[in-house]
Amino acid sequence: MQVLQVISRDTLVIHRVLFNPQTQSSSNSLELLWRVRLGNEYVIFDSALQHNAVQQCLGASYKWTQMTTSLGFAPLDAHRDSGCLLRHGGWIRTSITNVDYWFMEMFFMALRFESTMAAPVFALPSEE
Repeated sequence: MQVLQVISRDTLVIHRVLFNPQTQSSSNSLELLWRVRLGNEYVIFDSALQHNAVQQCLGASYKWTQMTTSLGFAPLDAHRDSGCLLRHGGWIRTSITNVDYWFMEMFFMALRFESTMAAPVFALPSEE
């Protein structure tokens, strides 16, 4: 992932190259990534930007991914320090053969954000 522009503390423009091991191919994604807080929930939106101008410069040999996703993270229980409730939504233009890959991509995306925003998924016990 490459950060192209920092718009604000909560908003970035990024470029990602996604490799799909099932098809042995790569695709590019130019995305607007932003987060908002709704009550005690953080929602992260990830939306592909129009890549037409970039593709004119780079040529047709580049594949582009068009997707929009949202991930919502809320505390599971106000009285506990661990756990969160995850909500996921969005759409992607892909063939049915790539569905497994995209489910796994969304799973890892959720793990990355959950580890950063809620609590680490894997943590070593503290030494006492």
